[in-house]
Amino acid sequence: MLASMSANTKTPASPDGHRGRPFLPLLVHVVVGVLVMAGLFLTVHRRDVRSPAFESSWVKTGVFDQRWINLVETWKREGYWNHGGLWKLDGDQWFEASLKTTPWFSGTEYQPDRSHYYRSNSALFVVPLAVTDRFVGAVMPIRWTAVLVNQALVLVAAVLVGLLTARFAAICGADVVGALVLGLCAQCVYQTHPLNLASYFQFYMQHAFAIPCAGFLLALTYSQHGRGWARVSLAIATAAMVMADLPHAACTLVAWGAVQAILDRRQLAPGKSIWVLVPACLGAMVVGTQFLIASWNHPDAVWSGSALLFRTGLDGDTRYFGGALHGYVRLFSGPVLYGKGDAGREPIFWTVMLLAAPVVTALAIRWTRLRCTVIPLAAAYGGFILFAAAFCNAFAIHPYAYAVLLLLAGIPAVFGPVAGAIEGVSGRPRLVPLLSAGIAVVIVFSQLREFATQFPIAPDRTTLQAK
Repeated sequence: MLASMSANTKTPASPDGHRGRPFLPLLVHVVVGVLVMAGLFLTVHRRDVRSPAFESSWVKTGVFDQRWINLVETWKREGYWNHGGLWKLDGDQWFEASLKTTPWFSGTEYQPDRSHYYRSNSALFVVPLAVTDRFVGAVMPIRWTAVLVNQALVLVAAVLVGLLTARFAAICGADVVGALVLGLCAQCVYQTHPLNLASYFQFYMQHAFAIPCAGFLLALTYSQHGRGWARVSLAIATAAMVMADLPHAACTLVAWGAVQAILDRRQLAPGKSIWVLVPACLGAMVVGTQFLIASWNHPDAVWSGSALLFRTGLDGDTRYFGGALHGYVRLFSGPVLYGKGDAGREPIFWTVMLLAAPVVTALAIRWTRLRCTVIPLAAAYGGFILFAAAFCNAFAIHPYAYAVLLLLAGIPAVFGPVAGAIEGVSGRPRLVPLLSAGIAVVIVFSQLREFATQFPIAPDRTTLQAK
């Protein structure tokens, strides 16, 4: 079986001979992504974040989350390295409200004279906001900077998802133009999904983690053919995954290692696996150093956050969920996004997302064109499934955050391998991409409508028209 797998994972030559111009597709993806982002700010994101209407409708109700704005202000005031770049909770409105409402902050234990830090992430994903604010803070209010940076980071992830999908389509048989169209379909669907649109209001580490994770998957499709630059990209993406979100990175890397061990052990040889293992360790060291710095500067620091047993559900707590599959149930019954509303509750869409990667893997048993996409898809899908299984309580409470990771496997699987393979054997050039583009347009506008009904711009319309 290993011989058969390796025999069918070679990248076919580009039919149009465009292999020498790899930056042209990248440029197209970036341009389309920027145009989509501009369109979003002219439609569903057309708001005045400083208006009284926005303040009363979204800020005071807690929909617009200012925790990262508050953290950047803390770093500016007290020094980034003073806290090791970690999320200092003291003075944060969300933290103060959580003292009485969450099971991992007890008001009786809170000591205001001690520094409190969140222990479950590195907060490195907030650095882009801090850096951008440093350069534009004198001319742009940080609230405007935050919404722009949030959507810009989603744009970067969308471009990488598009490139990954186009790569899948190309190695399965689509020509350059067909692969480009399929990649753009996936990119637009990802960029306009309600979970990503909602990052305008609340940006989570999963939104940021999607960037290096998609880069990791894309690098896998090249590195398995021995390309040196791809291995360097793989190393960078691995380190970035670990620094962005260690638990998700661990699940993704474990899934990748397990799939490689089953399908092609040669990629786990020391000379090849070193490009993943060493960067992962270096990324973990960076995160560990952050905690050491904070501990050194604040020896009496309190490390807050839900315990491991609570996140896994193994403490038996049933206040937030019952069965281990409750997170999946919320994807179908809702609410998926925070607050009341149906945005993100798409039973057909989530069914396709959950089945896409397994279906591609099953088809690859007989359809050899698809086999070169199995390992990246299985790594992405397996990372999500492993996390949702191990931390089922966290998934059930926060489907609006963790389900973003399912999009990384599902959307490329839908628009890439099978569509590219059909395109390659159909004898009808680019009809499949054309049909896919029509489907993508319907999905995109449906998603925009779902988001607009839950987060209408109506409260700000009067202010905007007055200007």
